[in-house]
Amino acid sequence: MAINDSEPELDVSGWSEKQKAELALKLLQSVSTSTLSSVTSRLLPLLHRDFLVQLPIELASHILSFTDLQTVARASLVCRQWWTIAHDNSVWKTLFNATGFKVNENFLDQCLKNPGLFWEGERRLQNERWEAERRAEVAANEETSATNKDLLHIFGREDIKKLRSAPPSSHLQPSHAHLQPSHAVRPGSTQIKFVSGNDEKSFSSTLSARASASASPIRSQRRDSLTTPGLFDSDDISPAFGHDSGFLDKVMMQSSVGSLGSGPSGSTSLYGSSPTFSKGKSALYHSLLYGGVEAPSRAGTPPPTVRSLFTKDPDDERYSGLDWKHIYKQHKLLQRNWRDDVRTSRSITGHDEAVYCLQFDDDKIISGSRDDTIRVWDMKTGALRSTLAGHTASVLCLQYDGQNIVSGSSDATMILWDLPTGRVLRTMHGHTEHVLNVRFDRDHIVSASRDKTIKVWTRKRNGGGECRMTLRGHRASVNCVQLNGGVIVSASGDRLIKLWSMETGEVIRSLQGHEGGIACVQYDGRLIASGSSDTTIKVWDVRMPDAHARTLTGHTDLVRTLQFDANRLVSGSYDETIKLWDIRATSSTRTNSSLGLGGRRARVTPPTSPESPRAVDSGTGSPVSSSGLLHTIEHAHAERVFKIQFDEARIVSCSEDKVIRIWDYSSNVDARFFV
Repeated sequence: MAINDSEPELDVSGWSEKQKAELALKLLQSVSTSTLSSVTSRLLPLLHRDFLVQLPIELASHILSFTDLQTVARASLVCRQWWTIAHDNSVWKTLFNATGFKVNENFLDQCLKNPGLFWEGERRLQNERWEAERRAEVAANEETSATNKDLLHIFGREDIKKLRSAPPSSHLQPSHAHLQPSHAVRPGSTQIKFVSGNDEKSFSSTLSARASASASPIRSQRRDSLTTPGLFDSDDISPAFGHDSGFLDKVMMQSSVGSLGSGPSGSTSLYGSSPTFSKGKSALYHSLLYGGVEAPSRAGTPPPTVRSLFTKDPDDERYSGLDWKHIYKQHKLLQRNWRDDVRTSRSITGHDEAVYCLQFDDDKIISGSRDDTIRVWDMKTGALRSTLAGHTASVLCLQYDGQNIVSGSSDATMILWDLPTGRVLRTMHGHTEHVLNVRFDRDHIVSASRDKTIKVWTRKRNGGGECRMTLRGHRASVNCVQLNGGVIVSASGDRLIKLWSMETGEVIRSLQGHEGGIACVQYDGRLIASGSSDTTIKVWDVRMPDAHARTLTGHTDLVRTLQFDANRLVSGSYDETIKLWDIRATSSTRTNSSLGLGGRRARVTPPTSPESPRAVDSGTGSPVSSSGLLHTIEHAHAERVFKIQFDEARIVSCSEDKVIRIWDYSSNVDARFFV
């Protein structure tokens, strides 16, 4: 029925929200289902509001910085605007800092002074990838040529001449009746296309192309060779979200990136061109791994133009203008190499006897040996820089900083050296037997000896060396000592670990859990890791009343040396192996749930008890043991491993075989940001 134009329109402007809602409901109830569906589809967009897009980019990226890596990955897939927010530099800087990763600040300072250094490593890695692809393509061409020679051998010259005179589309019909079925080629399966050249080398076929492709699939590998592994591993995403294992790889490889885009004023865009949401995995890699780096079209092309070092507001705060997504990516790839045991190795020789101890940095390695000398080596070239002679017996231990080296020897002395000149500043006497370990901080030097004592010495710039106190309490040789935050940790052949107060010299607590003498220990202020002649490693959490001992088994001989950081523990043994463990799996929690101990705790008694019981599972009475082993470097040395040290990218080890070995995990990674 038509509405009379003379009738006044219904004025609802004065109605309350409740009255309007009731009227709308009654109207919707009166229409057909199809009309209701149409109205609903028009109403739904009004109920959705993208608050993140409506906020300023600074505030939106700040909100996203409170999330984790997986959330950022998912956010980048929502839409183009979210993709831009997810790539904001402040998000990646916060993500990097939240992981606890450390950067090489000296190198970052150099980058601020010389921005070209930042991308120098990336250019070098890309050139190496292109060169590797070029070599692979040459090898494939050589294989194709070899296949052509095989065809020539099969068909003979006369066949080749007939094929040359035939149309290009002619099917190869073998005329040799004596050919065996295995040599025959079915009609239609092979096409011959002649190219310029002599009769013997100037033809190619799809048959040879297939042989080449099966033996060396260059084209299928080309995209992968240009895309380093993704920022996200398949195990980075929680299964609770229900995504397939490749979800994060797809996320962080979003969009193919062309040349650098332009900002509002024609300046270079922060993240290159806008994302193209492609289904191709290769396209996904180039976006979040390379950002504004243009993917090369073929092997041998010049390096692509890379984005500016500074992404935005270089004066915001120190390092804020650096491309933190690139730094994060490099560390992620480095961690993947550690996880997958991707490494190279090289050796340094020069000592005349077994090498007992070492320490290294990015510039040098300093080692001590049974040949009574300390030697300084160039880290990059392995060349010997200098030899320090002063001890009259084996150099068993050493530590250095920017100014001094402190060494301990079988001659029962310690020597304080001036590092830049190699000059002896002072020889310290006090121990009556071998000095087995030394550690120092700004004000103190702590030594451990075979005479069962620990001595604390004063340390001053280019001086000091007076014995301040002697700590007694161990019943056997004190094999190792650590110094951290006013606490001394010692470990002995008596199977005890003791924590001492630097100020008073009193024992704070004692830990027992090993069934043999303890050869090495490390203390970071919270965790203690120890290695023993019982072939095990134990990890203790001293924050807990009972220390939550966790045992790692895997070595078959005495564990002589170890070191750990926030991610991994590395150990070296008399079984000639080096093992890498996941320290995160070995770190205990208050419930011990991460240790797989069912909430039970290992028993450790305070030092007032005459005999502290062994660390055992209180439920079963058996030693606490589980596996956190990542990798084993078998036959790391030809003889017993005496010392290992590692940083973000390398393990350096020494042995009774007189060799220093460097195990490098920075393949295809610009590790200058971290070491």
